[in-house]
Amino acid sequence: MDALARDLVERLHAEGVSTVFVGDLTGVLKTHWSVETNAKTHNFWTFCAFLNRLAYTAAEYGIEVEARSEEWTSQECPCCGERDETIRHGDTLTCPCGFEGHADLTASATFLNRQLNEDVRAVARPVRLKWDDHRCKMKSSHYV
Repeated sequence: MDALARDLVERLHAEGVSTVFVGDLTGVLKTHWSVETNAKTHNFWTFCAFLNRLAYTAAEYGIEVEARSEEWTSQECPCCGERDETIRHGDTLTCPCGFEGHADLTASATFLNRQLNEDVRAVARPVRLKWDDHRCKMKSSHYV
């Protein structure tokens, strides 16, 4: 965790990032709607431990870490804003307006757009991090 937090913060600092927004998972342990979700919530403490480490490390570089609500981000269409008529099936989010994209990456972009109150810049595109051998491999991903 320490190495991942340090590597991530150093990358963010080099990119000039001043604030990192993370999903606020307050209350997530109260909802157990499936066996799979129940299993995921047991890993919640690891998430909190990592966020604490990330915030501590980020502070060394003058970067703030802020937790914000993720509510409805995985169901909201980034093109038209529709929530009620979108369909999430596995990794795909589709909307009657014609949008189809990766649900988690779309949710990440929607989350970031809400925090910034503007469209995500190309540089702020959601990324997927894969941890391997004490190095973080970053892969840019398009959400639209």
